[in-house]
This record gives sequence, structure tokens and C-alpha cells, in this order.
Amino acid sequence: NALNGRPVVRFASSQQQYLSLPGLMAGATSGEVFVVAKSQLASSTRNGLWRFGSSGGLTGYPNPGGGIDDDFGSVATRAFPASRFPINSFNLYNISAGSGLWRAATNGEPQFETATNTVGFNPNPTLGWNKAGAASDFFDGDVAEIIVFDRTLTNFEREAVGAYLNSKYAFAPSSVFEKSRPGLPNADSDG
Repeated sequence: NALNGRPVVRFASSQQQYLSLPGLMAGATSGEVFVVAKSQLASSTRNGLWRFGSSGGLTGYPNPGGGIDDDFGSVATRAFPASRFPINSFNLYNISAGSGLWRAATNGEPQFETATNTVGFNPNPTLGWNKAGAASDFFDGDVAEIIVFDRTLTNFEREAVGAYLNSKYAFAPSSVFEKSRPGLPNADSDG
């Protein structure tokens, strides 16, 4: 299990494998997450990537219709179509959440945005499992890396993180993250 020669974490829903994370977003009033992930499922089954929000609803990467349901940093679950990038290939999935802002992107390309958001983070986040009431869904796929910030990033910072992760894992053409901003750090530099 590798991406660009680097190990990845494989989650198998049949094995009900997941990671319990510490309450790293406790008290946060905004946040941003980046994950380099690949779903083994393209559609028809809900695939529970994580539980970071406090909506209490089920999330899915993908959901049964092939789109995405997510509630990172929110008390509401957002449902939106999948991007043009195949969800069963490695991509950089990114969510920015703050008061009055919730935005999702894949490989730096916007997928969904709303100016309506009430911030809410789950006190017991998980990676590879999504539970809502009696229902739960485990993730079937691979995660190469996840980075979580306790604030939303500037556009320049967001592009820098995308360029860094792409230089490390080579999941998209490098031009995807070159937004005419010279000097973005990469995995092989000290910057």
C-alpha cells in the first residue's frame, strides 16, 4: 500500500478499522483539513471517511449517489456532487470551515461553497469511521496524509499546502497547484 513510493494507511470496511483521534479541535472557532485519500468505492455505498463535525448526520466519501456528504467544522451536513476527479483515485480533498464560511475543494478546484455555517467540531473525531445514532459506516480506501489546522488558511497558504502534498505524493499534474505564485515549498526543500 503505497503512493509515489510512500506508505499509505489502508482502511478496510469489512474489518471495521478506524482511528480514534484526540479532541484536537476542542475550542476551535474555525478550521481547515487536507487529506490525500482514495476511496475503494465509486458510488452506491456510503463510505465514512471521518467524523470531524457535529451535525449528527452521516457523511460519505462518497455517498450512495456518488457525491460527497461532509460536516467538517459544522453543525450541518453538506451534500454536493463529486468533483471531475475520480474519487477512486488519489486526490487532495480540502475543507475550510469558519463562521459564515464552508468550502470544499478537490485538487484545489472548488466543489461547493456556502456563506452559511455555524461552526461545530466533534469532541471525539475519527478517521475511517462515521457514526450517526445507530447507523455507522466504515471507510474502504487509502489515506496517505491528513493535515488539520485550527484556523482557515489564506489562499496562498492553501495553495502552498496543496503544492507541498502534490510534490510529495504526485497525485495530480504539478500545474494543478502552480497558481503563478513562485517560491511555494515542496517536499524536497527546507522552505
